[in-house]
Amino acid sequence: MLVVIPTYRRIATLKWVLQSLVQCRTESIREPIRVLVVNNHPSASKEITRVVSDFTSEKRFEWSIICREKTLPPVQNWYSAICENALPDEVVFLHGDDDIFCPWSLEDRYEAICSESADVLLSKSADRILFLPDQVSAIFNENMSLKRRADLKTAAIPWINIHEWGAVFIGNNSYRYTEKWKRALSVSFEWCHRQDWLDWNTRTLMLPFYLPFAIKQLEGTLVGLDQVCVIRGGDFIEIRDSAYGSPGWNGGFLSLCAYGVLTSAPLACFKELDAARRDLMMTAAKWLPTFYHDSRIPSGMRKETLRRIGIPHTKECALQVVMGFRLLLGEMLNLRGWKWSLQTRHHARPLQEILQFPPLPDNT
Repeated sequence: MLVVIPTYRRIATLKWVLQSLVQCRTESIREPIRVLVVNNHPSASKEITRVVSDFTSEKRFEWSIICREKTLPPVQNWYSAICENALPDEVVFLHGDDDIFCPWSLEDRYEAICSESADVLLSKSADRILFLPDQVSAIFNENMSLKRRADLKTAAIPWINIHEWGAVFIGNNSYRYTEKWKRALSVSFEWCHRQDWLDWNTRTLMLPFYLPFAIKQLEGTLVGLDQVCVIRGGDFIEIRDSAYGSPGWNGGFLSLCAYGVLTSAPLACFKELDAARRDLMMTAAKWLPTFYHDSRIPSGMRKETLRRIGIPHTKECALQVVMGFRLLLGEMLNLRGWKWSLQTRHHARPLQEILQFPPLPDNT
């Protein structure tokens, strides 16, 4: 088993990720568990090495670190780490540097993907833990106890339901490094690169979302485990201060790009994807007003994307566009900042209480 944890600047949250990893149950896993931390921020190499070293005494895991000499685009960083380090047919988990493993996360997913001989397994996630600046407390409003379901169910995912599993979130993804998976990865990159008017990073960011569709198109085995295995995380300050609360990129613009892939060959012929296409288009329409104010979307790229893909002229889309002006207004008035300041005041709790974890190693 290979657990790939890419990291970029989130050194403080990485400690909590590794703490949740070493608290996972592993008794039923029948192969070595290799943990690969991939540092994509060259200047942080020493700090990342120091953080990881505090957990290497946990001998159930084989620890290694890749320190990139040059920062790579996220998707290239993630999947090159898998392709260069995974063994044939090995189970691979891809996991973010601010997301938390549930205690059953490794065992349940490992058993499910092996029992089904699946190429890709998708699970569920909880949303979300927001790490506060003190790095010992967080906001977690969801009323969820970290309990494993007694009635675990694993089943094939049909075309019509793929988009409901949230595969764009890498923590939901488990793979087996099979020939079929490698072909699906190649096909997914081909779909991305057909949108050649976009820069490399923008056109590949939705690749985890496309990969299950590519597996189905190649007649591979795609299954779902109806169990929350990962808690999505986020840095409170990073999200609060990002445009529209979306760090790094405009989520609605990426939805429009994904809509373009699902409405192009070879996926355009699958009527079962109509629900996925509708969801993506409604998101894109709602975010349309932000496309003209978000500096992360170059003007030429925005114009060309709207020309080639566009927003359909329907009443449903028009209503979403009108609703989207609320996003602009909220950004202008900093309503998100006010709201989250209130959440900090009333909902902040110690991380150890939220996750019931013992204290972290002291590496300050």
